Formats: sequence, C-alpha cells, structure tokens
Amino acid sequence: MFGTIQSIAGSTLTVAGANGKTTRATTSDTTVVTMSAPAQLGDVAVGDRVVATGTPDGTAYITATRIVDSGMSNANSSQNGDNRPSSGRGFSGGTVTKIDGTALTLQDREGATITVTTSAAAQFTRNAQAPSRH
Repeated sequence: MFGTIQSIAGSTLTVAGANGKTTRATTSDTTVVTMSAPAQLGDVAVGDRVVATGTPDGTAYITATRIVDSGMSNANSSQNGDNRPSSGRGFSGGTVTKIDGTALTLQDREGATITVTTSAAAQFTRNAQAPSRH
C-alpha cells in the first residue's frame, strides 16, 4: 500500500492511493513503520537495497531520476518480479554491490546485474524506522 494518510483512528490508518481509492490498514505492536528522509548519493552504501526510477537504457542500464534506499539487504526484501530495465519499465531494484563515482551496480533477486547512473538532478531518499509515538 502506498499513498497519503487520510485519517488515523486508534490502530487503523485510512490511506488514499494515487487513484483516489482508500484502503484501511490495521497496525499492531509488531508493525514496523518507516519514513523517508532526503538523502544524497554519499548516503548509499554497498549492501543497501535500493529502487531506482528513471529512463531505461538497454537491458541492464537505467539513468535514474530518483533512488529510494531502504538500507536493508536484498535477502530481507519481499519484492517480487523482474526488476531489470529490459522489462520495459522505468525502474530497477536490487542490492548495491559496487559504487563507482555516480554509478551504482545492483544485483537483483535473480542474480542479474543492473547499472544505475545518477546525475546532480537525481533525487535520493532513505527509509528509516519511524520513532514510536506511544
């Protein structure tokens, strides 16, 4: 689920998606909540799990306009499917295996290598566990 929180009632959040449809999510004491914060290329580290959106360039390259760094390893990811640019989509995801200047090398779940190039205009965010509001 991804969207804007419309209301909070106890442990239930009502979230509106980009299409306007609302969904309710119930939380518990074991629910992990993350928040995104502005970041920069220097915040990305080898071993981080990232998703890059931008323009595909062939089958194993993407020029990123936005990179979201979850900070968790690929082994902890629940993301499914083909994340290579060759799938015709403008996003790729994987674990950072190498950083060379403004280029990131990612390995996706199937073991394929993806090269993500960035520029000064690329936006970076880093997800972190939200503080408890109890």
